[in-house]
Amino acid sequence: MRSWKRRRTAAKAVAKMVPLCPMESVAPALMELYRISGIDLTRIDGINVMIAQTVVAEVGLDMSKWPTEARFASCLGLCPNNKITGGKVYHRGTRHVENRAATSLWRSKTYLGAKFKRLRAHLGAPKAITAMSHTLARLVFITLTAAPAAK
Repeated sequence: MRSWKRRRTAAKAVAKMVPLCPMESVAPALMELYRISGIDLTRIDGINVMIAQTVVAEVGLDMSKWPTEARFASCLGLCPNNKITGGKVYHRGTRHVENRAATSLWRSKTYLGAKFKRLRAHLGAPKAITAMSHTLARLVFITLTAAPAAK
């Protein structure tokens, strides 16, 4: 199986693991977020209530605007932004965005935390944060696409 198919399958499996009904004795902000979106985004490791509310407020719940999760991540500014003129790349990198959700994965003992630690050792902290933010954006897209409120 190709690596992109494995990643897509793993992301779908994570989206299916997110339970549809959170506990009743949680914060009112989480219950309101669940009422609006129909799914508990905080079950994704690295996403807390504030980050989930920010994403829902910025992009909404209608994921039909983006055909793929890569386009969604690009809209959030997490993909390379190469500026090319005359066939030469004179600037490369990602756009500067305010919120980096992946910083909460520093001490996580999950798969996403282990992946962040590997990337941090290989690429350095700033690039690892951007890469894991991209991964979290893809997971949020897949989870919101599979949500019952979206159908």
